[in-house]
Amino acid sequence: MKVISIKVNEEEYRELEDSARKEGFTLLSEYVRYKLFSATNESKSASLGEEDLRRLERKIQDLINPFTAEIENLKQRVAQLTEDIEELKNSERPREQVFQKSYPKYEKQEEEKKERKTVMDILREKKVIYESELGKLRNPDQFFDKIQNSGGQVIPTEKERIAIDPSFYKEFVKKLGEIHTSDEVEAQKFLSPVEYKLFQKLRTVGGIVFDGISRSWKINI
Repeated sequence: MKVISIKVNEEEYRELEDSARKEGFTLLSEYVRYKLFSATNESKSASLGEEDLRRLERKIQDLINPFTAEIENLKQRVAQLTEDIEELKNSERPREQVFQKSYPKYEKQEEEKKERKTVMDILREKKVIYESELGKLRNPDQFFDKIQNSGGQVIPTEKERIAIDPSFYKEFVKKLGEIHTSDEVEAQKFLSPVEYKLFQKLRTVGGIVFDGISRSWKINI
């Protein structure tokens, strides 16, 4: 057995004896041996605990790193989206302000634009437009010229001009040729209300006549 010798002064020796008695040791040498190995074991335990802690920290960091990257990516996407929304708001705001400031003028332009673009659409919807039913037009000549130049059928009579949708007019003429009675009341049975109204208008001014040879009605304008 090996022997380890430790030199201490009188005061230190007494302190070691007191500590040994308090912890239940009879021999001072046993107490010193106990304290020596206890300190060594505690040092090993502390060293092992620190190593385990570092290992655990590395594992936790490895688990967190992917989520951290995703969070950063998500932050960047949110920031970009916020920037895009702000740019969109800024680009739309001036147009809204201009619209609000000049709305009356804009509305008038839209109405004029709508009239220019839909004159034939209106004619197709109504089938027939009578000048006497238009009210006061600022420029009726321009109105009917526009219809005629756009492909509409315009029939001038002594009383008024009549604008007719081309498809409707073609079907109307065809029906007239298939009516073989000179009786206007009987002729009405073969015509729709819109067609019969046109029939009466043209009949009044001599625009439609009954041909005794072909036994049918014909346009006479």
